[in-house]
Amino acid sequence: MTIPFRMIALCLSTGLFFMQFMPIALQAQSPSSAQSDLTFDAIADIERDNGLSLARIESPLFDQSAIAINWSYNRGLQTEQAGLADAHMRCVVKLFEKNVQKTTLNWDSLGIQATEHTVSFAPPNARVAEVISALAATVVSFEPDAADWSDLRSEMETELETHGALSGTDPMEQIMDQILFSAKHPYGEVPDSTSLSAIELNDIIEFHRRYFRPNNCRIVFCSAPEVADENSADQWASEFDEWTSRSVPASSISRPAVSRSTQVAWIESDERKFATFRAGHVMRLKPGDSEAWVLRTAAAILEQRLNDGLAEDENVSVHFKSDANTGQFIAQGVLHHSTLANRMSQLQEELQRMTDDLVTEVELNTAKQQVSLDHHSNASDARWIATHAAKGTESLMSWSTASVQRSLDNASANEIRRVANNRLRPRNLNFLGNGPKGVGLDLGTALDSDGNIDWYDDAGNLIEPYVPVPGLEAASVFNAYYEACGGAKAFETTKSSRAVTRMDAEGGTVYTITTESLYGTGFVASYEANGQVMMENVVTIEDGFKRQMGINQKMSTSEYDRLRPQIYLDRLLHLSELQGTAEVLGSYATNGTSQYVVRINYADGSEETLFFDSVSSKLIAAAVKRSSSRGVNTTHYAFDQYQLYDGLAFPTVITQTTNGRSIQFITEAMDLNIRISPDTFKRY
Repeated sequence: MTIPFRMIALCLSTGLFFMQFMPIALQAQSPSSAQSDLTFDAIADIERDNGLSLARIESPLFDQSAIAINWSYNRGLQTEQAGLADAHMRCVVKLFEKNVQKTTLNWDSLGIQATEHTVSFAPPNARVAEVISALAATVVSFEPDAADWSDLRSEMETELETHGALSGTDPMEQIMDQILFSAKHPYGEVPDSTSLSAIELNDIIEFHRRYFRPNNCRIVFCSAPEVADENSADQWASEFDEWTSRSVPASSISRPAVSRSTQVAWIESDERKFATFRAGHVMRLKPGDSEAWVLRTAAAILEQRLNDGLAEDENVSVHFKSDANTGQFIAQGVLHHSTLANRMSQLQEELQRMTDDLVTEVELNTAKQQVSLDHHSNASDARWIATHAAKGTESLMSWSTASVQRSLDNASANEIRRVANNRLRPRNLNFLGNGPKGVGLDLGTALDSDGNIDWYDDAGNLIEPYVPVPGLEAASVFNAYYEACGGAKAFETTKSSRAVTRMDAEGGTVYTITTESLYGTGFVASYEANGQVMMENVVTIEDGFKRQMGINQKMSTSEYDRLRPQIYLDRLLHLSELQGTAEVLGSYATNGTSQYVVRINYADGSEETLFFDSVSSKLIAAAVKRSSSRGVNTTHYAFDQYQLYDGLAFPTVITQTTNGRSIQFITEAMDLNIRISPDTFKRY
């Protein structure tokens, strides 16, 4: 019995259905364009007084019955109890099994499949009423057993330990979700033994009480016409009438950040011949999107191109995934080690080509034929229809033969280029592979924007390249840094400074920046070009704004969060005021040096990794990750040529690198403890 328990996005190569309130006939067109006999008739569509929605669909081509029950909810982030939704659905399935076993039905014959939101099964045609009754008893009363939950939790922990993910979840898919969405987003959440041990039986019961209500639910029954009994629909619907409606808490899922560069991640394994890969990016896409059929056609064309010339034991598939909140472009497959880097470069090139050039009529017609074939195959599968109709996110009419044909007719070469240009991001892909380390290094060399590959173990854990340093605390590293640069107390007692810095890029000076700082109060950074002050950034402990040509302008929250730490000369000793927490990751050996590595996480979601020379204690490098609506941005800093100013040492050359482009900030002068009026930071 296969029970996949996690699905965070739905493949758009499959359809979604919403039953109308009247009988509807649908004929699916075969690839030969001949009309088939396939019809769907909604002979019953009922909404009970408690808000429960039920539908019954018939087709003469259904060779078995199928039932699906789906709940629509966004559960939000539950990092400390990651896995709660999976745990809840396992309890639902276990209770359902117990209730079915009270009948003479064979449980295994139902072929139960479950996700966090949906349970589907295939009951015997003559026993539908009994199965519905058992299902109603399960979801209405929902009284899971403590012993069952204990066994289920042990089962989940074993799956994580042996599989690297819960049953039914591809470990690579799980890692890809983390890469695309981050571990701080609900879609990047990964359960572990700690989060599972935090889940109590009462948490599962409360989860069901809050989110699994009849007014939040839809049940769909699919069968052949000869199984239908028009008088039974109300009877099995009434089984759920004791299930009371209740307001379901609304939770919003934040829009994930979109990568702004090409990144490579790798899982090292000893597979001698093949490399498994995923490549993709987040995109604006939701079920029912008017451009969905254009994207389906584009996916089929990309598959044709990428599979051309592959060996028989290699394969590449392309699809688009979406749910109510967002979407993804995903390419995946299995390739020989020797071809992976070239094929991934080809993927980028083909995506770019699709945004620039018109596809040929031959490949366009071939792709449309394949999409039509897939549609016809899905539409004759009772389990598939029940599962997707229960989700209720697309109109059934949009999947009629006429509607599908119109959609495919609209997927012209011009439309594919236009949609690809708007939706695809050829130079912002995330790549994940599984194979020998050398193959990953080759792929990183060929594609990664900054050459910094993220390494994962097969359980989905990011491998930090740092050796543990037992007992070393971040505060000790920070204190040693300040002592090496003139003494922590001296930094804390320094009240003000004026620094003049030259900003150089591409062989020339862009700005001369004069920064006046009254530490603990605020600072003003004035950008001068050609003898004229072009702009000023004004930041205080409470506020931040820009001043351009004497006119005050609003400063974004993200920019204020980025600049605010400069209020403190010794900011690493003021992390509590800056809402940051620091931990020592360990030591790192590179280029003949040994470095202590400290990571700081801030309340705004930004992450800063600092590298301190273990001998001199000075800060020599940093990497800062920030997320915004425009994507995840990583900026690298190198700190060089420390010089003394009134007894305190500062790096006089700071090289900032973002997306392969570098800027240098060169200190030309610095004066400490000078008089600066607080009025400098006021708006005027």
